[in-house]
Amino acid sequence: MMFIFSIILLLIALAMWRNASAHKHENPMSSNVARISPLAVVVFGFFALLQCFTQIPAGHVGVIDFFGIVSDRTLPSGINMVNPLARIIKYSTQTKEHKETMQVLSTEGLTIGLEVSALYRLNPDSAARVYQTIAGGDYENIILIPQFRSVCRAVTASFQASALYSSQREKLGATIQEEVGKAIAPRGVWIEGTPIRNVALPTQLTEA
Repeated sequence: MMFIFSIILLLIALAMWRNASAHKHENPMSSNVARISPLAVVVFGFFALLQCFTQIPAGHVGVIDFFGIVSDRTLPSGINMVNPLARIIKYSTQTKEHKETMQVLSTEGLTIGLEVSALYRLNPDSAARVYQTIAGGDYENIILIPQFRSVCRAVTASFQASALYSSQREKLGATIQEEVGKAIAPRGVWIEGTPIRNVALPTQLTEA
C-alpha cells in the first residue's frame, strides 16, 4: 500500500512539475511550483524505491506472500530486494525455550511432579510451509506445546518413579527429545534438547 501511495504522489508531483514548467513565465505561482516540484519528485521517488527493499533481522527469515501466492524461497537475514507489492512475514529461527511444570504418572501409577524444558527452533527451509499450513504461523501453541505435553506424559508413564533419581533421569530426557522430534520435525520445527529441570517424587518414596 505504501508503494502505491508513493507512486501516486510521485505522478502528481511530476504532473505539477510539468504543468508549472510550461506556465512559469505566465504565472508567478507556477514559477514557485516549478522550483518546489523537483524536490517533491525526488522525495516521493526515493520513498517508492525504498519499498523495493526489506531488512530481515539476524536470526530470522522472511516469507514472501504476493496476494496469497507464497514463495518457497525464503529471504535470509540482511537487506533483500523484493516485490514492493508483496507482504513479507518475518520468522525467528533462533533457539527458544518453553518450560513446563506438570503432574505426570509413573509406570506404577504414582504421581510425579516434573519440571522440563523444550529447546526448539524453526527450520528455516520450512518457514513458508509453516506460514501456509499453521493458523497464524503459531507453531509454538498449535504444534510444539501440545505435542511436548503429550509426549512427556506418555514417556514418563513407561518409567518407574524410583528410577528418576538415577541415571534413568537422563534417559527420560533423551527419550522425550527423540519422541517430540519425531512428532514435530515433519511440521518444520527442530527440537534441540529437553533438559529435565526437576523431579518431585511422591512422599511415600521420599520418606521411605
